[in-house]
Amino acid sequence: MQSNSFSSRLYKLLAERTKTFVYFPLALYWLTIFILTTIPTDAIPQFFNAQDKIEHFSAYFLLAVLEPYTLFSKTIQINFR
Repeated sequence: MQSNSFSSRLYKLLAERTKTFVYFPLALYWLTIFILTTIPTDAIPQFFNAQDKIEHFSAYFLLAVLEPYTLFSKTIQINFR
């Protein structure tokens, strides 16, 4: 495998700018979830019966994707130093 491959460059970029590409999006998403969960449910229009379930699934799915990404970036930093 070439040392100049796309994945190698991507890992190096993530290692150099971890705050910008990893921690900031996660913190912003946590803040967004906090704000959206403080809105009363009466203020949100309901279009179909299972809307609440789909909203929760999508919110926590994205959180489940972002969280391991931050842990993965920690191993990148350790390996590149």
